[in-house]
Amino acid sequence: MSFFIVRLAAMLIGPFAVTVVLSQEAAVSFEVASIKPSHKSPVLINRSPGEYAISPLRGPQFINDRVTCDFPLEGIIETAFSLKKYQIEGPKWIADETYAVEAKTPPGTRQETAWLMLRTALTERLSMKYHIEKREMMVFVLVQANGGAKITRVAPDLPVPLSKLPVGPERSSIFMTDGRYFANSIPMSVLVSQLSAEADLLVLDLTGLKDYYHIDLKWSPPPPPSPSPTQLRAGAGLVDAVQDQLGLKLEKRRMPVDVLVIDQISKVPTEN
Repeated sequence: MSFFIVRLAAMLIGPFAVTVVLSQEAAVSFEVASIKPSHKSPVLINRSPGEYAISPLRGPQFINDRVTCDFPLEGIIETAFSLKKYQIEGPKWIADETYAVEAKTPPGTRQETAWLMLRTALTERLSMKYHIEKREMMVFVLVQANGGAKITRVAPDLPVPLSKLPVGPERSSIFMTDGRYFANSIPMSVLVSQLSAEADLLVLDLTGLKDYYHIDLKWSPPPPPSPSPTQLRAGAGLVDAVQDQLGLKLEKRRMPVDVLVIDQISKVPTEN
């Protein structure tokens, strides 16, 4: 794939369930935001094994204190609430109707906070009302492998000279392409969100690691076609790299998972 949507989610871990943070937190808002229907035709990627298409649409991105996208509403909601598609239940039209978002955050805003701001904008501008239900699903859980984690703990927002950041479409403290994931100073929730973006199953954090970490993960991506569901699209190479390089392990388990049920949502945003 030519682009990735980095999905950010903090995980609350209890003895019997893992809950994605969907509680009603104190609302945080963009400085300026525009949400408008764009009426573009979405093109699916990996529509079936061996069948590929390049989407002309732009998934949510956070670069230089700005959030931008032109994407189906369902995908925007996935990013804003840090969910997988099957964790969202709502009207069918949200999968087809596309919206252009242009928004500005205060300087120094972290990406996870930007997605919370996007959540606020969606609920306010689209009069969105929802509730959360628990449903048991098969998931991947990320745990510490035998011998413990091999990652370096760092301070939040640790600065790195621009010359040391990976070269890509955008130089940033979070960078991913086929075969490499670089993150300068992130909590585990960010890593599991990226792994979720590469999997057809939700990835949940059961590592017990609460600090911020530096990660530079490299693996050999597989050739197409894409593997079957319940596997990582990045292939076994990524699974092995996570264990060998990070001292972490992905395991399949059946667990209760939060599902976002949309009770009300408007097609027409309120005035920007």
